[in-house]
Amino acid sequence: MKELEDLKVGDKVFIRANEHEKLCTVERVTKIYIYANGIRFHRISGWATGSNIGFIRPATDKDIIRLGN
Repeated sequence: MKELEDLKVGDKVFIRANEHEKLCTVERVTKIYIYANGIRFHRISGWATGSNIGFIRPATDKDIIRLGN
């Protein structure tokens, strides 16, 4: 499984934010942040920044089956 530091633009990720779960693709990656679904996440911890509450992690096969493509 990929780690947060290894994510690239276009990779599938699992996001849990504000009590909702969804699959998204990485939109942008910088040295410090990962951007997906319009939310900025810390690249090391995976936690959202600003007023958003949630986290990101690489999507697993189980996530893809459970939440769809």
